[in-house]
Amino acid sequence: MVEVQSNLLRALASKGRVGRTIVAKLPSPHLVEIAAYCGFDLVVIDLEHSPITIETLEHMVRAANGAGLPAFVRVAKPDSENLDAVLDLGIQGVIAPKVNDAREVALFVESVRYEPVGRRGASPTSRAARYSVVPYETAMRRLNEELAVWVIVETAEALRNLEEIVAVPGVEGVWAGLFDLSHALGTPPPSAQGLDPRLEAACARIVQISKQAGKTVMMWGGLLSLQPWIERDVDLFYLGTDVSLFVRACREALKRDE
Repeated sequence: MVEVQSNLLRALASKGRVGRTIVAKLPSPHLVEIAAYCGFDLVVIDLEHSPITIETLEHMVRAANGAGLPAFVRVAKPDSENLDAVLDLGIQGVIAPKVNDAREVALFVESVRYEPVGRRGASPTSRAARYSVVPYETAMRRLNEELAVWVIVETAEALRNLEEIVAVPGVEGVWAGLFDLSHALGTPPPSAQGLDPRLEAACARIVQISKQAGKTVMMWGGLLSLQPWIERDVDLFYLGTDVSLFVRACREALKRDE
């Protein structure tokens, strides 16, 4: 029986295990499959900082689906013109960058939900709706239920408005965007050696307030020790982008020949 795909990341969260994420910036379905087979728990396909087109995105999502890897998409901006087209590809989560307050977040949530709780454009023949093989009413209901909505906290204004942002109905996850946040706060960027005290305090606040509100939390996983953040109940760590992981592998391979 053909059904709308369930949100695989929620199944992971229900097991209480810390998840590992890769951020995909290269337009390659092959790398998405490789990441899945290597054991990543989530791929975030980045439309904000990449040349990935909507056509290539579909193939990347299909590769993730086929390999059993949950695929989320970080859109270029909360009011992206092609948002409906992205959602129609069958992704399991959508992430809004650069949000600043609860009003912006509420508008974003509304834009990715179907009536009666939102204003997303209906397309019963989309890939997400299984090309109309699933009955229309069932597909729309299930897509409303299964699509996860996350926001990235990466501006000083979002940090100030964090309590209101996480209280917006429909927000399921929060990504602590430490690199942009370091620019906003005027601190050095995060490094393996640690976080600037101001950046660490900001990250701790994001984690605490988000977890108190019952949200999934993801943060950078490039620190030498993640244990203090695991003890704060961070759910997911993104271990790098496909670019950064490839650079690291190349450097390590070259070192062996020196």
